[in-house]
Amino acid sequence: MDYSFQQMDEMLLMKAHTLLMGLKVEMMGARLTNKGRTCYARIKDEYGLKGNKQSVYEQLAEIIATAEANRDE
Repeated sequence: MDYSFQQMDEMLLMKAHTLLMGLKVEMMGARLTNKGRTCYARIKDEYGLKGNKQSVYEQLAEIIATAEANRDE
């Protein structure tokens, strides 16, 4: 199956949104998986972000907002 660059960008943006929502749930004290890696750990590894959960959440939200603004141009 072939995907265009636009479709790949949309999929990566959706993945970022999903990780952001997972991190939000983790910040409330819940774990999404028992054995798998947390969204917090995945975000830090994949995006190279540093800090506590709140600051990583804010940084990823900013990345998503910037990507959406650039997509609409």
